[in-house]
Amino acid sequence: MTNSSSTIAANADTAESRRRGPPVNNGALSLWQQSARSYSNLEANRNSILPSESNYVIIGSGIASGLLTYELIQAGVSGEDILLLEAREAASGASSRNPGHILANERVVLEKVNQFVRQHNVPCDFNYTVKHYTGEEAAKKTRIAGVVESYEWPAGSSHPAKLAQWLLDTVIEKGVRLYTHCPVVRVTEDRSSGKNPSISSPLWDVHTPRGTNRTAKVVYCTNGFTGHLLPHLAPHLFHILPAS
Repeated sequence: MTNSSSTIAANADTAESRRRGPPVNNGALSLWQQSARSYSNLEANRNSILPSESNYVIIGSGIASGLLTYELIQAGVSGEDILLLEAREAASGASSRNPGHILANERVVLEKVNQFVRQHNVPCDFNYTVKHYTGEEAAKKTRIAGVVESYEWPAGSSHPAKLAQWLLDTVIEKGVRLYTHCPVVRVTEDRSSGKNPSISSPLWDVHTPRGTNRTAKVVYCTNGFTGHLLPHLAPHLFHILPAS
């Protein structure tokens, strides 16, 4: 999800946006997070000065952020051109709070995760246990005439925090800069970029408590907190909160 207009990048400091984010600082640790506290980049650049400019800013440091960054580098983007901004500890959001299950009915996702983990030897405790049947064998197993293929449970599982952390480590080794405890409070269009005829597309100012970064591209990997920065999406996003 990238910025495309100054309307989208309007100041999100409203009562509604504050209710939807940014992430709280005192959230409880999940089981996955408790077992991965020794991660070396857990609080990367926590007290470092934020760069004033970059080519890419990716908000969030979970699996979506890490995998996107990995693919950008694979496509030829220099890691030094990419800045990751995380409001809390590295990979502290939903990526390390989910059950770790990869269901067989999500066949494409399951196969892609299996392929990626095997290809790169990712140490994320991945367990591929699904059984796949086709043709006559599928019909025999399901007792349904004419069935084309079937899957037998359980499917796959992984340690999601370890997967997210491996992705971050891999891109950081390529020059990507990760800044933890650096929440983005709003994104606005840089007014000076529209006055410069040499700049063909708008630039964006990414505001944080530790300074502002001007960039050409902003990507939101913020899951349920996206409405905090993009208020027009807030009505379509919901937080599931514990009963008080």
